[in-house]
Amino acid sequence: RYTVTSLIKGKDLWEHPELGHYKTRNDGTHYISRCKMTTYRKYQYALQIAKALKMIHDLDVLHGDFKPSNLIYQE
Repeated sequence: RYTVTSLIKGKDLWEHPELGHYKTRNDGTHYISRCKMTTYRKYQYALQIAKALKMIHDLDVLHGDFKPSNLIYQE
């Protein structure tokens, strides 16, 4: 089974206005510049993501493509 994220209301995490700009280094790795999100807010997002992953893993579901563009947030 697949869930099509384009059918879920919200935006992907890279579109979050507090994240700043997603950039690529010369070696192909990625980073975020000018992040305006507080450390506590980052912690809150990380905790929500960890809880969601645990929940789907407890159901024996594996996420085959885990990355920020596949994480949906709602304002």
